[in-house]
Amino acid sequence: MATLQKQPSKQRPVLYLSNLPHSIASVQVEDIFHTLAHVEVHHVELMKKGLPGHVVKTCGLAAVTFNEGADLDRIIQLTDGHDMMGRPLIVRKDKFVEDSAAYVHVDAPHAAAAAAH
Repeated sequence: MATLQKQPSKQRPVLYLSNLPHSIASVQVEDIFHTLAHVEVHHVELMKKGLPGHVVKTCGLAAVTFNEGADLDRIIQLTDGHDMMGRPLIVRKDKFVEDSAAYVHVDAPHAAAAAAH
């Protein structure tokens, strides 16, 4: 009797986005990667908040899955910091990486104080 062996599944490359405008649609996220990095997006998962039956809206975060073989470092280099509706797009390989201090909004009280010195 033949036994079935489980084939190791190849996970598709994923990048995590933050600082997205709350009004963004997944097609707009796809367009950024097509336009700037010339890469095909497999899937965009916009993170949403809200209770079922109530208003559910995006919270500025997304996970973007690419086709196998995508060069994530190149994609990050081409898209990280890109202006999306007045906000710098933050693109990371790991969703738990701390954001760079370069992304502090200029209206933040500590940023304004630092700029004054």
